[in-house]
This record gives sequence, C-alpha cells and structure tokens, in this order.
Amino acid sequence: MVVGYKRAQIVVAPIVEYIVDGQTYRNSLKYYRVVRATLPWKTNQVASDIDLMAQRITIHTNSTDSEGNLFQDAFPLGSTMTVWYNPACPKESYVERYGGLDRLFKRQMWIGIWMLILLPILAVVSITMGMKYK
Repeated sequence: MVVGYKRAQIVVAPIVEYIVDGQTYRNSLKYYRVVRATLPWKTNQVASDIDLMAQRITIHTNSTDSEGNLFQDAFPLGSTMTVWYNPACPKESYVERYGGLDRLFKRQMWIGIWMLILLPILAVVSITMGMKYK
C-alpha cells in the first residue's frame, strides 16, 4: 500500500509499505532515468499521458504554469502496488512495474517464432538453389 512519497531524481516516487511475518517494511518505486522538458509553449502532461510505470520517463511541462504532482495523482495514498521480496531477507524487495516489458517480450517472441519458421524454409530454398547451379 502507498504510504508516502520519496524525492528521487526530479520526481516524487511512491513509498510502498508491506508486511512480512508481522514486520513492516518500506520500499519505493525506482526510476533509472527521468527527464523533465520545460518549455513555455508546451502544455502540462497529465498522469494518464505518461507511462509512470516505465523505467525511463520524460515529463513535458509548461514553465509558466504550475503543474501539481503527477505521481501523487497516479499513486494516491492508500493505493495498492505489488511488492516482490526475498523470503530469506524481506528487506530486499522490488516494487513491481509494468513498463512495457511485456510488450517487448511479446514482440521478441513473435520475431523468434517467425525466424524458426522462415529459417528452415530459407535453408531448404538456398540448398536447392545451390544444387541447381552446380
């Protein structure tokens, strides 16, 4: 459950609290790269326009207009998030995200399937073409 917010880079990431065997632990959502592009002619982005679960995000804001906090809007206090932890050491944990990695996995899976189908066909065609020209 989200219990607070932690300033990380230029964002305020949600702090998630979880309980293991009666002991309470906390961890926050981590970002590898956050870029804030501030331009006077850009409109402020709302939380629904940004994939806040991605590992790398770019936030476009208007330098003449206040923006609020996208992360507090997207992850309100009391909202739930999945936490994975090491059973041997519950303090070691990871706040789960869906940052498009499932899409990347599916795309790579389909490319792999097509390669498994096409490579044998291309091998047979190239062998028969090679035999034809001998």
